Amino acid sequence: MRCSQKTGGLFHINTKSCTRFVFCLAHPRRSRLAGEWAFGVCVGLAGAFAGKPAPAQAAAMGWKARGMRLPILDLSLLKEGCAMDHLVLTVFAPDKAGQVERIAQCIAEHGGNWLESRLSRMAGQFAGILRVAVPAEAYDELVDALQGLSAQGIRVLIAESGVEQSCTWKPIAMELVGNDRPGIVRDITRLLAEQGVNLERLVTEVRPAPMSSEPLFHAEAILAVPLTLSLEVLQARLETLADDLMVELVLRSEP
Repeated sequence: MRCSQKTGGLFHINTKSCTRFVFCLAHPRRSRLAGEWAFGVCVGLAGAFAGKPAPAQAAAMGWKARGMRLPILDLSLLKEGCAMDHLVLTVFAPDKAGQVERIAQCIAEHGGNWLESRLSRMAGQFAGILRVAVPAEAYDELVDALQGLSAQGIRVLIAESGVEQSCTWKPIAMELVGNDRPGIVRDITRLLAEQGVNLERLVTEVRPAPMSSEPLFHAEAILAVPLTLSLEVLQARLETLADDLMVELVLRSEP
């Protein structure tokens, strides 16, 4: 028997008589201690999965010793082989009705779950990025099916989901307006990179000015700004890029 512990609630149990079970423990505190407490329950229940009785005292030991109540576990939700893999997909296709439905249908047919996405249309083309969870046993079939969408003009690039970095930044909303000129995006992004700022999201467009009809560059972005960098310093440095550049930085309450 082998139990692997993961803080936050996912536990994998491997025994000789059962291949793999995954279940989730809900706990109000997503912390190292919460993971340790839940691991105690995992150990106590492991014998049951191997066809042996699991003493309630062993299952509760890690919880009652700390004055905690046992969580309610719905064992009927356990399914063999239900481990999930996560994929990040980038899609490109000619813009026409039904493209999103074709992608969603392909994912659903292989037991995948569409978790989050950013989709947009531009200059007759459709593009987007999305994150998908898929059962491990259906991973290869889903990848083949997604690549098969090229027959319908849908190109899909596939990458495995990476590990999120620890939070050492603050989310900042940026709005920027200035006269349009070649290289303005390069100059802005280079300055941000020099300050250690990461672009979480960026939307740009060029619109005519209300009075003169001169082209104005507009940008809206979500920035991941280092905790040690003040907004006043960042705004002042951005405004040095051009005399006409207007910059507004606002701290977001949520990422």
